[in-house]
Amino acid sequence: SEDAMVKMHFILYKGEPLFDLRKHFLADDGEIKPTRKGFAMQEDVWKAVVANAKAIDSSVAKLKTQMESDDAEVIRMPEIKLVETESRPVLARCSLYEGKIYVDFRQFDVEGEDGKLFPTKKGIMLSHQDW
Repeated sequence: SEDAMVKMHFILYKGEPLFDLRKHFLADDGEIKPTRKGFAMQEDVWKAVVANAKAIDSSVAKLKTQMESDDAEVIRMPEIKLVETESRPVLARCSLYEGKIYVDFRQFDVEGEDGKLFPTKKGIMLSHQDW
């Protein structure tokens, strides 16, 4: 929602250090609380996000340019493979949907002989402003 804010926390989960990128909201009692929308990344995934930040920024900039010149509703830039964990790739994708630019970090399942990728629930989609 428009009122959601994104926060990054360093957490320990079952003894494993994780970088938790999560959307939060302002509750009725005035406290900022986490939502279920987030992505707890292992260190190698977070390092890959940081290492690819310029490429992600470049994709966002290209989408802004396309958005200003085209009237297309959905535009998707090439995916950026960040890392493969447990033979499940984690990709960054920048896309334009209904006039808004998003950056999606998501883990994928690989299925079939052709290696087709299917997105899992493990990930987070951010507006380009939150990125």
